[in-house]
Order: sequence, then structure tokens, then C-alpha cells
Amino acid sequence: MSSVLLRDYKDPMLLYILDELTGSVKTTRSFSETEIRNPAAGLGAWWQVGLFRGRKNLFVAFYTDRKTLVLRIGDKYFDWSNMNIYVRHEATAPMIKRLTVFRNEQPECSWAYFYGDFETRQDNGAILSHIETATATPADVLRIVYRWTDQLEGRHSADEDYLRELERRVQAGLQ
Repeated sequence: MSSVLLRDYKDPMLLYILDELTGSVKTTRSFSETEIRNPAAGLGAWWQVGLFRGRKNLFVAFYTDRKTLVLRIGDKYFDWSNMNIYVRHEATAPMIKRLTVFRNEQPECSWAYFYGDFETRQDNGAILSHIETATATPADVLRIVYRWTDQLEGRHSADEDYLRELERRVQAGLQ
């Protein structure tokens, strides 16, 4: 993949095209039902990091390359191919959270940011909380890789047969 199509985490009509080589992001909107149904490789969102000085917007991309799960935050790149990555998201003070990405149990990078805990979603409406939840276990990682890959290949369904097959694949992938 050199360009990756991503859906905005909150707005399914908003699409991002990520150039994997340069990290540049183009934003576009879906205007038809056909465009809305185009399969995306994952999710994206702009995220403001930093507390006072040096605040900046970083693009967060969370997607599959059809082999593994990928997380890009700004110019940082992580993949779960060895299952040695995990993400922790914690409140460090009122209205301040910190996201830390660990590789082999060592902190790789960390960002502090302001947040308002007023969203009604279980994950507070933040892509960062979603990433932490979606990658909590190796089974969760495989489940999302298989599901997004199936969607890219035109096999997406929520029926019980597909979900049973997905769980069988996840269990086989853990062996």
C-alpha cells in the first residue's frame, strides 16, 4: 500500500487519504451512498497534543495493511506484527490525559493533551481510547485485522455465520 483510505473516527462522511511514504494526509468528503460504502483500511483523526507551549496537531491513523495492525501518530509508526506493542491511556491530572506507546515493555513515546470528559461513548469519543480498547489483547488485534481486511476485500457482514467464522480465524491465529 502506498495510499491508505481511512474514515474519520467520528464522522463517517469524512475520509482521509494517507500517503504511507511521506505521511501526508488529504481530506475529502463522501457525497454519495456508493462512496460511503467504499471500504476503508481503518480510522483516522486529527489530535491536538501538548499542553501549553508547542501545542500541535498530529494525524492519528489506525488501520490494517492486510497483514497486521498499524498505528501512525504524526511521524511515529508502530505495527503489531510481533504483538510486542501496547498502548496505555491515562488521566494524569484533571482535564489532562497521556497516551504512551510501549514496545517490548519499554515506553517508546508519549504525548500529553487536554481533554474534556463529556462524550457519551464508552471510549469518551476519542480515537486514542478506542485504540487502547481495540488492541487490549492479541485476540482483539487479530479480530480487527481480519475484519478490516475482509471489508477491504468486499466480505463484510454482521451476520452470525460470519461472526462465528471470524472467531474461528482469531482462535486459529492465536495458535
